[in-house]
Amino acid sequence: MCYAQVETEMKMMQLRATRDQSEMRSMAQSAMDSQDVLGVARRGVASLDAIKESRANIAEIERKLVAILDAKPFGLPLTAQEKKDLETAKRDIADAEEADKKDKAKADEAEKATPPPPSRMITLTQQVPIQTESGTVTLPVGTKLQFVSQVNTEVRVHYLNSDYINPIDLTDLLIQP
Repeated sequence: MCYAQVETEMKMMQLRATRDQSEMRSMAQSAMDSQDVLGVARRGVASLDAIKESRANIAEIERKLVAILDAKPFGLPLTAQEKKDLETAKRDIADAEEADKKDKAKADEAEKATPPPPSRMITLTQQVPIQTESGTVTLPVGTKLQFVSQVNTEVRVHYLNSDYINPIDLTDLLIQP
């Protein structure tokens, strides 16, 4: 029974992940067209939360399996398959707990290392091509970007978790007070 629950939960998690990836790709494309980056980020967080919930459900099912097998009624010995299932479930639980600890440590480290973003926004007055991890993207006129710093005639802006340096004359920074 427990393994059927784990298998069902795993299938549901895979289906959700596949659906979410497809949806996020579509949203990412429309975000580049409409600057709805925040919408894509929210969907990504929701997808990760659903995966975390599935992992927690699987861990709970495995804990129940361990409890059942550890306390087999009537003092009956475990069969060879039950012993194997018990060892596998205990190992899976330990692996999941270790992964959760690592995830938490990474999140804590990232939170400490990430300074709060500046709140000043600038607007592009001309199209700007930028090189992202997924290729070259052209940001349209009117795109609002987070201002980071200015050095002489160049401005550093924050876009999609990365900083980019562009000529200041492509922005409204010279016009702003």
